[in-house]
Amino acid sequence: MQYHTSTQKEYWTFKCQNELDMCRFEANDSAIKRIKETIEKDREIQRVNSVEVEQYSTALRTYDDNHICEFDKLKPKVEFLTPTEEKVFYEFYELKLRDICQLYRKQDKVAPPLKIVGTAIAFFKRFFLHNSCMDYPLQDIMYTCIFLAFKTEERTKDLDTFLQIAHFNGTREKYFKVILDLEIIVVEQLHFHLQILHPMGSIDGILADLSFKVGILEICKALRLLSLRFCEYSLFTNLMFLYSPAQIGAACVWLASREFEEKEKIDNYFCDLFKEEKGLFALISNTIAAAIETQSKKSVDKENARLIYNKLKAFGPFFIDPTSGRYRERYLSVRRFREQLKST
Repeated sequence: MQYHTSTQKEYWTFKCQNELDMCRFEANDSAIKRIKETIEKDREIQRVNSVEVEQYSTALRTYDDNHICEFDKLKPKVEFLTPTEEKVFYEFYELKLRDICQLYRKQDKVAPPLKIVGTAIAFFKRFFLHNSCMDYPLQDIMYTCIFLAFKTEERTKDLDTFLQIAHFNGTREKYFKVILDLEIIVVEQLHFHLQILHPMGSIDGILADLSFKVGILEICKALRLLSLRFCEYSLFTNLMFLYSPAQIGAACVWLASREFEEKEKIDNYFCDLFKEEKGLFALISNTIAAAIETQSKKSVDKENARLIYNKLKAFGPFFIDPTSGRYRERYLSVRRFREQLKST
């Protein structure tokens, strides 16, 4: 599939960073409003039922304690996550996602292709572009995206094997059902756009052309490895939402060529390649390459991520913990939808 006719360009490519920021702000704002409304509604039900409990039946109090009063544990003033805090949390889990994919090296004897890691991260990023981790269990969504990426890239593993490799020992049975329920939610939130175009193909194409036109066959292997390393760094940026895979791939090769003596020859190749679009070469060598280089030197603040997690945990479990009544209530409709699909 060509990029210019793909759903990736039509639905998942934005004009500027501000559009991305607005999507994330709206997702954060919608989640906060929704949770506030739910808390207030349930507190009102709790107040009404508490009076009835005292007047009529202790049995109703038992029901109230188990199903409604979980909101009583909330602080009077809930501190919700900001879009910036959510972004830090997502970045932490994107790196965790990559590390989990590497666990499959032990079974397959080789690391999963970068394409699978890229697809999983793309699903994860797309999902949380319009949703909030205050609304959905972030870790569960992460595992669902990985599982879905393996299926999409035709490296299918049955769910039980997937969970076994991912070291779900005591909680495997719980996660088996959770991931099955979340899979349809993730696919639906992605609008069923599961084909991801990556820069890796463009990197190989550029290197093949370079080898033929410039004669750099002796450094081609080393240049490819370094280009793919920069390509991996690009996955953790917003570049996939702003530029085409070909542009990102070209930036990775150009950036990698800075480490070789032949960089002037490669510069001449790019200048000739973009001689009719000089602005495009400036975009690749400056804007895109700079974003990748910045990411390559960036590290996630784990302590900050831990503080944000504690903040989320203060109110989040009532909405995102698979053992809570509120969580189960949310996914009842999903299970009914799955049953309807099976019956049609």
